[in-house]
Amino acid sequence: MRKCLPGCSCGRHVSYTRTAEQRAALSARRKGVALRPVAERFWEKVDKRGPDECWLWTGAFFVQGYGKLYAGRNERGSALLYKAHRLSWELANGESVPDGLHVLHACDNPPCVNPAHLRAGTGAENVADRVERKRSRTSRGEANENAKLTEEQVRQIIVELRRLPRRSQASIAKQFGVRQQQVSRIMRRESWSHLWDE
Repeated sequence: MRKCLPGCSCGRHVSYTRTAEQRAALSARRKGVALRPVAERFWEKVDKRGPDECWLWTGAFFVQGYGKLYAGRNERGSALLYKAHRLSWELANGESVPDGLHVLHACDNPPCVNPAHLRAGTGAENVADRVERKRSRTSRGEANENAKLTEEQVRQIIVELRRLPRRSQASIAKQFGVRQQQVSRIMRRESWSHLWDE
């Protein structure tokens, strides 16, 4: 499909993008392998349910929990693996995901490939979704689901670390029920750094 570059609608700046189906067919032709059509192979690995329910991917998975589908090999001989939710979006919309956009899940379920649950969105929207749903590794303080300390406890630790003569990190850690390494990370401002500026 021919289209203008992202952010431009003049029609003069044109790039050529291929759908997953076209890329797989090209790869198969180069290797002399007869792969069945991507759409056929894709849908046989989907557990379709009601139109509003998640349609779960039953094939192989990437480590992050997203489905993957083998689509041949590239020119260098490396395997072409596609994320199942991106393929679902492409098959439903008949075009490649626009450059610079991600495919986002409305259901927050990585194995889901129901096109009704998928939409194209920017990287910023993807990050905002991740933070809103508390899946972000960058969640600070008590918003981080792995936090073992409250902000008030960390403020008390900071007071202890600023006090002279300073108590040992091990004794401070024991008082608050954490390991000495956590107190060290607080002291070096590797964690809870936003509380040092108060």
